[in-house]
Amino acid sequence: LLVDRIPEKPRWWLTRATEAISVAVSVYLLVGIYHLFSAAFQSNQKMLGALPIPRYLPMSIVLVGIALFALALALVLV
Repeated sequence: LLVDRIPEKPRWWLTRATEAISVAVSVYLLVGIYHLFSAAFQSNQKMLGALPIPRYLPMSIVLVGIALFALALALVLV
């Protein structure tokens, strides 16, 4: 609501700033999840339950999803 009420030039700068912040936060999240993924991959931890699935398998799907999300945000910024 705030963005719609300000003039055109400051609105452009505000949207670019929020997009840049969104890209920075998503890349920071990507780096953190990557560290968790690499630690799980190196230690070969298994998930609890009936099937001994390695923890890095579901974490890799999350990692790919966050990477695609960060890429999409970066493309919107560019």
